[in-house]
Amino acid sequence: MISIVSLAFVLLAAAWLFGVSGLCALSPARAQQGLAAMGSNLTIHVGEHLLRGATGAALVLRSADTKTPDLFLLGGWFILGSSLLILALPRRWHHAYAQWWAARIPLWAYRAFALPTACAAGALAYAAI
Repeated sequence: MISIVSLAFVLLAAAWLFGVSGLCALSPARAQQGLAAMGSNLTIHVGEHLLRGATGAALVLRSADTKTPDLFLLGGWFILGSSLLILALPRRWHHAYAQWWAARIPLWAYRAFALPTACAAGALAYAAI
């Protein structure tokens, strides 16, 4: 049962990643605004990292049943651990870091990375099944 729930969560994360790739391709300015908003308030900060941490946990729990168990295990622990670390740090640091990157990534780069991001979403879903 836990494997099915974790698979569902991983597939939802892959779908979200695919959606982000579409946003980057079609509206890079909105993607940039979204990046700049990360950590901007407590709801966004905690919500982002609860979902991100849950995705990391789902990768760990699903790892044994995937096509690349070591990669899922390592990636899952990294995502979960880094989310917990970011949650433990002051929220303003997270927001300042997001704004720093949003100001430095040119709009063309969002479009340039849309296709590799969509491919990564597909690879994640494929490897999870």
